[in-house]
Amino acid sequence: PRLDAVIRSMPLPEPEECAILYAPTFRTRGNCRQLPPPPDARFLRTELQPVFGAPLRLAFRGHPTTPAPQELNGWEDWSALPQDEALRRASILITDYSSILFDYLPFRRPLVFYVPDLAAYRQEERELYFSPDETFPETTCATERDLVRVLKACRNRKTEYQHFWNTYMSACDGHAADRLCTFIQRHMERRS
Repeated sequence: PRLDAVIRSMPLPEPEECAILYAPTFRTRGNCRQLPPPPDARFLRTELQPVFGAPLRLAFRGHPTTPAPQELNGWEDWSALPQDEALRRASILITDYSSILFDYLPFRRPLVFYVPDLAAYRQEERELYFSPDETFPETTCATERDLVRVLKACRNRKTEYQHFWNTYMSACDGHAADRLCTFIQRHMERRS
């Protein structure tokens, strides 16, 4: 249901500026949730600006249940923006294991998976819906140098996520909330 409004407003206009959004999910250390540090913004900007041009915006969006890192060191903090607004502004989404990728898919823009801790995450954290390195091998990376390579390749990449959409999101047609309300209404009628 949360994607209905985005899907109904398709096709979506491209962002006016090139903005790369990094939106990781939290890690759990003891009873504390924390976010991984963002990649080095100065390094990314130096490497990417010749390809993407200026201005190149690097934005960070933290998980809503976790405070942003103390120092974002060159990343704009978009954590306070409504999620759909942040995603509308993003030309490319960098994520890791976050379900935000499902919210970004309707935009049909490049997705990059930056997973330097994939083995540790699998061992110490939650289960994954899918393995990014197996499902999206061309856009999954573990080092900042590989992240730059993948982002450069995404500059002119045509995104094709139809198989993934069909597997995980086939009910996302702009009418999921309608179906949910009908289901609830029918269930309530049967109980009365």
